[in-house]
Amino acid sequence: MFKRHHLLKNFGIDSQRILANSKVLVIGLGGLGTSACIHLARSGIGCIGLMDGDTVDASNLHRQILYKQEDLNLLKTDVAERECRLANPSVKILNFPYFYETFEENANNFQIILDCTDNSKARVLINKTSKQWNVPLIFGSAIGFEGQLAVFQMDKCLTCLFPNLENWTNEGCHNAGVLGPIPGLIGTLQAIECIKVLTKVGDVLDGLLHYDGLNGTFNHIQFDKDEECQLCYPSNKIPIYNIEKRYEDVVKDLKRLIIDVRETIDSDEEIYGAVQEREIDKIIQICNSTDKNVYLLCQIGEQSRGMVKQLIDRGVQNCWNIKGGVRQIFK
Repeated sequence: MFKRHHLLKNFGIDSQRILANSKVLVIGLGGLGTSACIHLARSGIGCIGLMDGDTVDASNLHRQILYKQEDLNLLKTDVAERECRLANPSVKILNFPYFYETFEENANNFQIILDCTDNSKARVLINKTSKQWNVPLIFGSAIGFEGQLAVFQMDKCLTCLFPNLENWTNEGCHNAGVLGPIPGLIGTLQAIECIKVLTKVGDVLDGLLHYDGLNGTFNHIQFDKDEECQLCYPSNKIPIYNIEKRYEDVVKDLKRLIIDVRETIDSDEEIYGAVQEREIDKIIQICNSTDKNVYLLCQIGEQSRGMVKQLIDRGVQNCWNIKGGVRQIFK
């Protein structure tokens, strides 16, 4: 099946073997994702995660190449899985029929993430999780007659490129329109860059690639790591004197979640409603899965302060240390 790959200079059987042992997560199965995932399946990727909570709609058919009239109202993940398996029966498909909000727990199981979504909220979370788990991210977007592509391999991130990403309005294909082939082109380029990252063949895209379909031109735009980026430079994010709060102020916060990081807890020093957890990775998962303000607590406030610093360094924003710890509370 992959004979033409084997003939490629500097690629061959060794690179094909790398692809066969690779795991790629495609988030969003619209125009970008359908094009990307089918090319990855046909190229011999061993395991592909397909994530989307939507069903096929008639308005999707002009650009989302895997779907047909008879697929209307079916889950996109189910149809995409069917088509990928038909194209390459040996590919393993992990079917995630839900939206991006719940993908964080799965991200570290993959070697690379393709962001094929179409809204800023999704992109912010995907970028943050990519950075948190040190998983390379391939970003694509398409709207109107234009498309964009960028690859992030931990040296910089999407918010270095778009610092105001969180404040973007969600203008997308549903309200601005898109020429049908544009997402397919960008999704194909995402698949190509994914293969290059995995096999280390060729030069991975550095910078932003912009395609203008009306003029038929590609522009390569370089950008630097943003020193104001709170993910790439977390130490710039919160002055150290702002990571602590007094317990009497914490209890006034109706959106509080207290995590007790003490190894042993005496029954007369328990904090009502506190979650007991000491592992930093699990605390990160808790922080990223809640909209509450998270407060860490230990015996005297020193260990929890150090853990808050670690959380901040790994991109967590909604966390503080309870000053003085339990000793201050029960003094």
